[in-house]
Amino acid sequence: MSIMAQSLEDMAEELTCSICLSYFSTPVSTPCGHNFCSECLELAWATAGGKEYSCPQCRCTFEKKPELMKNTLLSNLVSCIMEAKGESQDTAGDIIVEEEMEEDKYEEEDMVQCDHCMKAPAAKTCMTCMASFCQEHLQPHLESLAFRDHPLSHPIKDLHLRKCMDHGKILDHYCWEHNVCICCYCLAEHKRCKTQSLEDTKTSKELELKKLLHSLMKKISKAASTAEDVGKEEKKVMEVTKKKKELLGGEFEEIKSLIQVEERRAISKIEEEEKKVKNKFNYTHNVLVKKQREFEVFKKRVESVLQVNDELEFLKRAAKLKDTTSKEAYKPKIEFDENLMQTIYKNTTSLKELIKYRLEHPDRDSSLLEKTSNLQMNEFPEWRRHHPASSATPGHEGEFKKHLPQVFAASSIDQKILDLHDQQEAMKVRLAEAQRAHHKYADLSRTSAPTYAKDGFSDGKTGPHGTKKNPETEKHPLKQKTKKTAVGKPQPVVVPAGAIAAVPPAQPAVLPPTREDLLKYAVILTVDINTAHKKVLVSDRNTKLTVCNTNQDYRDNPQRFTHCSQALCTTGFIKGVHYWELEIQGGNFSGIGVAYGSIARVGGESRLGRNKTSWCIEWFNGKLQAWHNDKQTDLPPHNGSKIGVLLNCDEGFVSFFSVAKKFNHIYKFRAKFTEPVYPAFWVFSSSTILHISPFY
Repeated sequence: MSIMAQSLEDMAEELTCSICLSYFSTPVSTPCGHNFCSECLELAWATAGGKEYSCPQCRCTFEKKPELMKNTLLSNLVSCIMEAKGESQDTAGDIIVEEEMEEDKYEEEDMVQCDHCMKAPAAKTCMTCMASFCQEHLQPHLESLAFRDHPLSHPIKDLHLRKCMDHGKILDHYCWEHNVCICCYCLAEHKRCKTQSLEDTKTSKELELKKLLHSLMKKISKAASTAEDVGKEEKKVMEVTKKKKELLGGEFEEIKSLIQVEERRAISKIEEEEKKVKNKFNYTHNVLVKKQREFEVFKKRVESVLQVNDELEFLKRAAKLKDTTSKEAYKPKIEFDENLMQTIYKNTTSLKELIKYRLEHPDRDSSLLEKTSNLQMNEFPEWRRHHPASSATPGHEGEFKKHLPQVFAASSIDQKILDLHDQQEAMKVRLAEAQRAHHKYADLSRTSAPTYAKDGFSDGKTGPHGTKKNPETEKHPLKQKTKKTAVGKPQPVVVPAGAIAAVPPAQPAVLPPTREDLLKYAVILTVDINTAHKKVLVSDRNTKLTVCNTNQDYRDNPQRFTHCSQALCTTGFIKGVHYWELEIQGGNFSGIGVAYGSIARVGGESRLGRNKTSWCIEWFNGKLQAWHNDKQTDLPPHNGSKIGVLLNCDEGFVSFFSVAKKFNHIYKFRAKFTEPVYPAFWVFSSSTILHISPFY
């Protein structure tokens, strides 16, 4: 009996749908071999949006919706199990309601009348006499010895239902094979079946029902726990979507603000050009009106002369008439800058096509340049200025968005003006360096004269090694002492060894020749975490900077950079000479420099070198560039892993050095510092690490 019940329980577990946790209703099989109710599986796929079809149990995905066929074998097994347990194919809720109704029916006992007097309620029922007796007529069964062996029971209604239909005897046994109650005479027919008394059978059935109840309690607990987990996941998803919607709202507001600003700027440029052309037309119109008036005055004078009849007077007046009018009126050629108009319009339409493409292909790769073959970012002049590379690396949409305000602003004429301005600044720097070299050479020539005299070269016609002097180089020392580098800048003057001792001590404006000379100005720096962008991770006692994909748990601070992944140091300098070094790992897309504490914290103008308050050198897409006031200077390639920075506040310059086996000068900015200057850093690539050297 217990083995059979256990088998039914195990089989019932296998015939349970993993979605609704009930017996299969119209069971179907997926291609991966799992079984579900047809309605449950269709509902699960419909909830997923119908874009992807997968197995709810093993998550196996299917290219298209599988054709589901009814599993007849499982359906028949479910019917057998439910019949064996006395259940029907109704839903679990209907089964429970039906069972409760049956229990209420058994508990609701009607009054049983005495079969002898048919009036008084029965007190007991005799199972031998198959009759019910009231308390009065029950006395013979209680007092007479003839009825002592008659079993008495509580009053039973409808005794005829407890009799065997075939033998008319009381049903006192139960056949497990046929699931029916039988009498003592029926035992002969069921001798090969497993039979038990009704009392023992009730005990066994109670055990089975208790096990079933325990299993149901487990399923109820599991269903409740699963529902709680689903509720938690739903709450978590709702929180994530809420945050994402807030972030998206901010991003779209920024995009709309940028586009509105560019719209006003583009319209302003067109209106400015319109105003220039309109002024030209107004001037031309005024000149023509003036000419017209002059012609009318002269016309009236001619008409007045023609009205004179006297010949002598007519000739006198005619002789006095002179054509004071100049050349005839003509329409000058007034042109407006069509190239400017076309450039602004082209940039606007290009941006529109770019946004349209991104909106129509949201599932494409996030790289802007690799997926828009018909719309290259190189079409934008400002993008070419800030990003010389022909292609961008993935994840740099922020760079384009950051320079979006500059896409429309620069026309071809603006670009030429900027280039001419850069060339002019470069010429000024070269001229200043040439003048310094000339003065230094003159000082060296004066101080080295005694040394040459001792070596027998005092005749003024030969050099230190007996070579004849070139008169032309005597007049122009820079032609002999200065050489042009690959970028067109003069190298330091080559000084004879004997003349070094006679040279006066170097002024602070002259760069020290070795790293050892710079180390005496070394300072210890730490990064101010209150200025670091939330995606910049500051570690190693605030001396190490990297950029992350997620925001750090930094408190809001008005000094924090919100647009560019940058940071300043805690220490600022207003006077004196200071030197520090940085180690760079994976130095692509990073920058090192200095900035005023008043540098902007918001917007594209907060980027190092893109304003008047910061100076930096920058590695961008494999190229080294110097930046200040949004002006770019290309520098020779540099592969070193350590950079030294020398800040001279008194003389007004900041220089950058390559610290390696050979100590080389990279670039030098000159400026009159009017505010405290802070070391500044920019990191954009996740593979880049900037580490401030400790000097110990």
